[in-house]
Amino acid sequence: MRGECFPVFGNTRKSILLTDPKKYQKPRSTPGLKSLSAKKDDLFSIGPGYKTPLCFTRKENCKGEWTWKKRIPIPGKYDLYIFGLNDAIDTTEFLEENNNAPLDIEVYNYKSKSFDLLCKNKKYDKSDNLYAGKISPCHVSEDGDFKLRITPHQLVDSSSEDKKDILSDAATQRQRRSGYAWFNYAVITPVPVNGRINVNTAPARLISCLPGVNNELAKNIAAGKGDDDKSALKPYKQLGDLIKVRGMTINNFQRIANLVCVSSSAYTINVELQVIKDLNGDGKFSGKEGDKILAERHKRIIIAGKPNTDGKMNYSVVD
Repeated sequence: MRGECFPVFGNTRKSILLTDPKKYQKPRSTPGLKSLSAKKDDLFSIGPGYKTPLCFTRKENCKGEWTWKKRIPIPGKYDLYIFGLNDAIDTTEFLEENNNAPLDIEVYNYKSKSFDLLCKNKKYDKSDNLYAGKISPCHVSEDGDFKLRITPHQLVDSSSEDKKDILSDAATQRQRRSGYAWFNYAVITPVPVNGRINVNTAPARLISCLPGVNNELAKNIAAGKGDDDKSALKPYKQLGDLIKVRGMTINNFQRIANLVCVSSSAYTINVELQVIKDLNGDGKFSGKEGDKILAERHKRIIIAGKPNTDGKMNYSVVD
């Protein structure tokens, strides 16, 4: 059912209605018009997450904590972005002002066993997100766990004393907000990796070296084989096309997404130089027994390319 969506017509405490109760028909998905096929322990997403808040609060200084288990397999430095609902914009003819509640963003440090403050009193911008800062390897556990804490400020609570004090500038500012602090989802940018594997050109043997990729999945990726057992997915136009590969799971994709690419803009060059003395004078290298190697040198170079205005690539050595 990957990629299919069902409308929700209603719900009870223990059930979700996928069809109009007044009409006797099977629920059908979009875009595939498939009927729901569910098995025990199947996982579903109700939302989607970027439209439905993961959490919200109306209480001042109410700390919310979330832990993601085994989500960051590669240690390194990452940029952290927080997304939430921007529903408190005060607009006039000449000015649009963001009146969202300011947030404190903290991440757990697994070495010091305490939370580190990334940013203080930060607000969502008009794109419904904020940049919290950089996280380090110490903010990721040995198992790849990541823990986040968000604390909102200056909310309007019905029991708040500031709400009664209409003469207070701070109270007036708070009244102009919605009274809610929303958190939808967090985004962690991947660590850049030089020399990613191009899944459009790499053989199955090389692809099988990726984490979580067995020989069968590697062959399917190299062949561009989909769930219909046809080799029609290649050339891959974007990384998301790999989700359609036969045997690919979300967990597999998340582990390799930062290590692969669909077009090569970076190359690794292994250079081997040798100065040879032609002992027998035949003009050919006859090996170490026939000729003599006077000196040799090995070097590994990574070059990266950027397109010009005319579509051609300019390559330079990566330090």
